[in-house]
Amino acid sequence: MTTRGLKGAAHRVGLCLIGFAVVAGALAGYLAYNHAFGAMINHFLHHAAEYSETRSVTLPPARIVLPAALASLLAMIVGLGLLRTAARFFEAYVIAVIAIGSIILLALDKAALINESAIAAVAYFPPLISRRLLLLQSGS
Repeated sequence: MTTRGLKGAAHRVGLCLIGFAVVAGALAGYLAYNHAFGAMINHFLHHAAEYSETRSVTLPPARIVLPAALASLLAMIVGLGLLRTAARFFEAYVIAVIAIGSIILLALDKAALINESAIAAVAYFPPLISRRLLLLQSGS
């Protein structure tokens, strides 16, 4: 991939992200203006806690997330290094990382630690986003 192609791809991705941010920002602004943002998040957290109590569905221990977090961080660091030193191999690297990640997640018997770690990371995503939104709400 050439520098010009990389800049073009980054520009297109940036435009898509800006479009998403405009819609999400408008929704968050509307909810904050109507003083419903905090109430919505509290409602979500209340029902999530209630569901976890009645169904005994709890979040996995946070230490289980560590292998997936470290693997993701390592993949990003290698990818950024590859992008700076040998950008022409970056596309092949991304394809290889996606393929290897898919194989690890689909091979349930093999690499069970990484598989459980990835599932735990997905379980922690909504509460982390909700907490981040609450912090943004209380900060403004």
